[in-house]
Amino acid sequence: MSNNKQSMTKYIIPYILIFFTNVCWSQNSIVGDGFGGRLWYKPTNLSSYSYGGFMICGTERKLYGWGYSMTGLIKRGWRSVITSPTWTYNLSEVKYHSGGYFMGIIKTNDSGYVWGEIQYPIGVISNVSFCDAAINGVAFVKKDGSLWVTSPTNSTSYIKEVVQITGVNNVKRVAMGAGGKFFALNSNGYIDFINVGGWGEFIKNPKISRLALKSIVDIKATTAFVSALDKDGNVFTFNYSVDSIRVLRKINLPFPAVAISGQCDGQHFLYLCENGYCYKDPNSWAVSYLTFIDSNVIDIMAGEVHDYYITSDKKFQQKYFYPDPGIDFWVDLNNNTCIETQDISFKIRTLCKGDSINVNEKYYSQDGTYKLDNTLNPLYLTIVTKDTVNYYLNPHVKCISIEPPSKKSFVYKTETENLCVNYFIDTLYRLSYFDTVKLYSCNDPIIFDGQKYSNDTQFTKWNQTISGCDSNTYVFIHFYKSTVQYINKTFIKCDDEEFSYENLTFKISGVFKDTIRNINGCDSVIRKFTVLDSLCDLRVYIPDVFTPNEEGPTINNTFQPFISNCHSFRMEIYNRWGEKLYETVDINTGWDGTYLGKMSPSSVYTYKIEIISKENKSTQYSGTFTLLR
Repeated sequence: MSNNKQSMTKYIIPYILIFFTNVCWSQNSIVGDGFGGRLWYKPTNLSSYSYGGFMICGTERKLYGWGYSMTGLIKRGWRSVITSPTWTYNLSEVKYHSGGYFMGIIKTNDSGYVWGEIQYPIGVISNVSFCDAAINGVAFVKKDGSLWVTSPTNSTSYIKEVVQITGVNNVKRVAMGAGGKFFALNSNGYIDFINVGGWGEFIKNPKISRLALKSIVDIKATTAFVSALDKDGNVFTFNYSVDSIRVLRKINLPFPAVAISGQCDGQHFLYLCENGYCYKDPNSWAVSYLTFIDSNVIDIMAGEVHDYYITSDKKFQQKYFYPDPGIDFWVDLNNNTCIETQDISFKIRTLCKGDSINVNEKYYSQDGTYKLDNTLNPLYLTIVTKDTVNYYLNPHVKCISIEPPSKKSFVYKTETENLCVNYFIDTLYRLSYFDTVKLYSCNDPIIFDGQKYSNDTQFTKWNQTISGCDSNTYVFIHFYKSTVQYINKTFIKCDDEEFSYENLTFKISGVFKDTIRNINGCDSVIRKFTVLDSLCDLRVYIPDVFTPNEEGPTINNTFQPFISNCHSFRMEIYNRWGEKLYETVDINTGWDGTYLGKMSPSSVYTYKIEIISKENKSTQYSGTFTLLR
């Protein structure tokens, strides 16, 4: 990567004038639907890709590009250098464009096109409302809120189709990061982190998680970070890795922001504030500090190694920062055309004495105006150097979320009207802390930090350590909202008896509760049983016939009464001559029709029964019955 950037340095200055009219299609973002920016922000027709830019020209809405066409975004040819705006692949009727190492556009008929190093533009999708291109492909949002992406790939692969990401809906914007990571902003202002894998291995079954941010109106991604702008002008950034979000922090801008800009494959963001101030955030791993860029800014476009911005006095400006000292220039936007044939003069704004600039394989370091060679149009470079002074400041305290590195000095460069200033600062690193709390409930409200919650929500509780660093808690609250079925039953049983119902046995009276819970641990069915004891009345049934039969059915083979609520029992059996044939006190046994081991004949017999109930009441029963064989 570094070798490519070194060779590209020689050619990166674009030789253009940008048209600036009252009718401008948004490029850094799309606004007008409550997303893409806030307040007065209205993007211009310009966009930035990794090593250059694009713009829409004329009533036919032709797409023009310039810069280092590293992956054939402007025209075919390995590592081609485009020093003047060039009509790109004869594309017209372009409505929106976004570039990284791949290119994506939306045409006026809402169709989506993609192309890269080895392919020409091809249409892949219809009914598109937004797109975002990056180092590994292009993502599209359709008007129905669905999200479609190209399989993550490298710049030498051919894109044939887009695939819908299931599990997300109502999407308004998308930021495509590196390595198959996507960030979908939905209509409720929440962000879903989507991982389809570095080579799309999860594209059919993506890993999706929701971030602890809300009321977001725009998102941008670089190769390692994401920036989010909320409805109040607060800006948050976080680092994404293989499958998690790390180092979430709030940017301490001096004024609320109206727009943000970032590009993948880049590492930094631009922020545009309500008062027109523009700041750069390098978002490096260990150090992150804001750099003031300019005032009276109306639009911002972050690239990989350069930035574009436009000021209210209609100047299109570039800040170029890698790897040589900044090549800054401005071009007056005083003509409503896209391409000017007249001489264009560039002024180097931040060249300090001792620094040099490499332009078209020549180094310039002295004051003066130089005619540049090897350009399509006459081009003049004006250099005004500034004296340099050094200041050594008090230690700078830096909050980070990883183990502090060793203390080191760094140089913070700025300038006044006639002077370059270097600030040498020792950095004192202090740790920030982050924690996640997940709370779940079925139906009962949740009390957290003195606040009652009854619905799903997520938020960040912002705190600070004693040293002034972030100590934040990300809170996720979810209610399963289960429906409970209530069943009430009442049973009456006789005293001292057991009673069974649906595998439940009740030995004593009382009120019993049985709860069935679902897979989430929430009450699903609550059953209430009321069991009452009763001094049951004596109930007696005495049959009048029985049929003992050793070889036949066993039913009705004995003579015995059926009695309930009985305390004690005695039964005697007599034949017609008054001879006692059988006697028992066991209520569970009866006469089998034999006497002295022999079967008694079919005849009429007499019984005498005495029963004492549980209430200690004695009752006498007598009568006849018939034995049949």
